Amino acid sequence: MVRFDYIPTWLSLFLILGILCGKEFNLSSSTLFFSSLGLIIGLGFFLFRSHRKIGRNNFFLLFSALTFFIIGVNSYFIHQIVNQKAHYKNHVTDSSAILLEIEKELKPSQNNHKYIAIVRQIDQTAVRGKVVLFVPKKEFSLAPGDRLLTKTTLVPIHTALNPNDFDYRKYMQNEQISEQIFISENNSIELSPNKNLGRSAFLMREKISNSLLINDFQASLLPLVQTLFLGQKQDLSSDVFDEFRRAGVVHILAISGLHISILIGFLFLVFQPITKFKKGMTIRLMLVLFVLWLYVFLVGYSASVVRAATMFTAISIGLYSKKKINVQSALIASMFILLLLNPNYLWQVGFQMSYLAVFFIVGFYPLLRVKTNYKVINYFLTLLWVTIIAQTGVLPLSLYYFHQTSPLFLISGILILPFIGMLLGIGFITIFLSIFDLAPILLVKIFSMTINIFYKSVHFISTLNTFEIEPIYFSKLSVFLLYLILFSLFAFLKHKNQLSIYLTLCFIILLQFHFIHQKWMTQRKNQFVLFHQYKESILLDQKGQKVKIFETHPNRENPSSVQYFLEANRIKEIEKRGLKPAVLEFEQQCLLIVSQDFHFREVNVKPNFLLMCNSPKVNFDRMLDHFQPKMILVDGSNYPDLVKKWQKTAMSKDIIFHYTGADGAFVYSH
Repeated sequence: MVRFDYIPTWLSLFLILGILCGKEFNLSSSTLFFSSLGLIIGLGFFLFRSHRKIGRNNFFLLFSALTFFIIGVNSYFIHQIVNQKAHYKNHVTDSSAILLEIEKELKPSQNNHKYIAIVRQIDQTAVRGKVVLFVPKKEFSLAPGDRLLTKTTLVPIHTALNPNDFDYRKYMQNEQISEQIFISENNSIELSPNKNLGRSAFLMREKISNSLLINDFQASLLPLVQTLFLGQKQDLSSDVFDEFRRAGVVHILAISGLHISILIGFLFLVFQPITKFKKGMTIRLMLVLFVLWLYVFLVGYSASVVRAATMFTAISIGLYSKKKINVQSALIASMFILLLLNPNYLWQVGFQMSYLAVFFIVGFYPLLRVKTNYKVINYFLTLLWVTIIAQTGVLPLSLYYFHQTSPLFLISGILILPFIGMLLGIGFITIFLSIFDLAPILLVKIFSMTINIFYKSVHFISTLNTFEIEPIYFSKLSVFLLYLILFSLFAFLKHKNQLSIYLTLCFIILLQFHFIHQKWMTQRKNQFVLFHQYKESILLDQKGQKVKIFETHPNRENPSSVQYFLEANRIKEIEKRGLKPAVLEFEQQCLLIVSQDFHFREVNVKPNFLLMCNSPKVNFDRMLDHFQPKMILVDGSNYPDLVKKWQKTAMSKDIIFHYTGADGAFVYSH
C-alpha cells in the first residue's frame, strides 16, 4: 500500500486533485493564468526567505502541494483538445472536405469496420482531433496509415439511451473523441497511405501473423495470439472473451505489467554477455529500454502497455544506478509522468485497476506472506496470495464497473498463472524471431501447442459458471467506503493499534447504513420508465421492488436494457402485460397509450402524457386538439419520418415532445 509519509505520494495526490478539479469546474484560461502567476510569485517569495531550510519549511511544503494542484488543473485544461484553436470543430462546416488518417482498428460491429481516425486537415487548414470512423464491410477495409478524403457529415456520438446502459459517449470523451463519421465509396476518396510509425507497426504485425501461419500455426488460435502478444483484440470473438472473464483471468488479455515484466527479464538475460565489456551495463540498459519501447510501438502503444513500460523503465534505471529499489517510488514516478502526459488516463478503468492492484500487492503481501521449508509450496503460496490480494484490491472497482465477480480466479491462480510465464516466454521468443523470418517450425509448433493447452484450461475453468456471482451493483459511495475499510485494515495489520480497529469497525458500520439506506430508497421509489427499443415499445411501472412491464412482446426474455434496470433496482416481483391502447394512471397523472387500431374520439379523458406506439394511423393534429396533453412521448417503435412530422406539429402547438431515439428513455418519478 502507499506510504503516506512519503512526500512524492502527497504531491501526486495533489496532482490528481488538481486534475479532478479541472474536470469538475472547467475553469477559464484567464483564471488559470492568474492563479498560476500568483502561485509562482508566492513560491519565489518563500524560496527567497527559506534559503537552506526549504525542507523544514511548512509554508514551502504547502506551496509545493498547491503547485502540483495547479499543475494538475493546468494539465487537464491544456490536454483538452477542444480548448485548442487547431481543433477541427473550430473549422468544419457542412461542405468541408475532411482529410482523415487511420490510427488504429477497433472491434468491428455487425455491419461495419470500426476505426479511430485522426483528422489531419479541413479544406486547406491543418487541424487536430480524432473521430470514430465507420466503414461498411461490403465496401472496403482500412489499415493504420491509410488516408481518406471525404465530405460526409460529422455526427455526435450518442449517449446511453436507457438507464444503466453503458455510456459509450462518456467513454470516448475520456479518449478526447466526441464525433463519428460514416463513410462509403460514394462520399470518400482513398489516398495513398502515410508511411508513419503506426503503419510500420501494422505491417510488422501482419508479417508476424503470416509467418506463424506459414509455419503451420493453428489458424483458429491466431486471434488469441494477436490479443496476448500484439495487443490487437478486434478479431477475438466475444465468446472467447467471456470465457476468460468467467475464468477470472480476463486481465491477461490486456498487455500489461505481467507481460512487460517477463519481457524485460528476458531481455536482460539475452543482453547479459554485453556486461563483460567496458560500459557494458550502460549499453545493456539502453538496448533493453530500446527493445522495450520498440515493443510498445509494435503493439500500438495502448494505455496499459505504456503504463507498464513506464513503470519498468523507472525500475530498470533504479537497478542501473545500484540503489535500493523502492517499488512504491517507481509506481508513483510512473503514475506522475503518465498523468502529466495525459490526465485523461485517470478515468480509464485499466489505469485505475492496474495501479490499485500493484499498490495492494506491494502493501499487503509483505504483511501476509507465509513461508514453509519447501520451495515448491512457497512458489504456489506466493502466487495464490498475490492473486487474492490483487483481486481484493480491484474488487470494489470491478463491482462498480462490471457488476460481477467470480471466485474462479482462485482456481485459475493455481492452475494457469504458474505456467503463464513459460507461455509468454515461448511466445515472445517466437514473435521476435518471426519478425526476421527466423522462427523454426518446431518452435512455432511448440508455441501453438502451448497456446492450445492454455486456452483449453481457460475454457474448462469457465464452464464452472455455477461459481459466478452476478449481478452486483455498487454506488460510488459504496466503493469509497469499501476502500476506506481496506485502508484501515492495512493500517491495523501494519501497526496493530486500537485506532485502526475502531476506524475499520466504523467504516463497516457506515457501509451497512449505506446499504440499508439504499434498500429503503428502492422500496420508496415509484416511477414509470419508457425505454428506447428499436421497433418495439417497452413501458415499465415501478413501485418499490415490484414492476409491471407493458411491452409489444410480453412472452419473450427481457432485452438487456430492461434486465440491467431490473438488476440495478433490485426488483423482486415482475408482472408482464401486452401493450395496447389503454389509459394508465400514476398518482393523479394520466398516460394514454396510442397504438394501432386507436380511435381517439371513443376515449373521454384528459391525459397528461400521450404515448405514441407502433406508428398509429391517426390524425395527429386533431388528436392533440381533442386531448390537449402536456407532453407527447414517442418511442423507437415508430417510423422516423412520422416522428419528425409529429415533432413539428407538437412544436407548433407548444407541447413538450420527447423522442426516446434522441432524448433517451423517459423517466417520471411519482
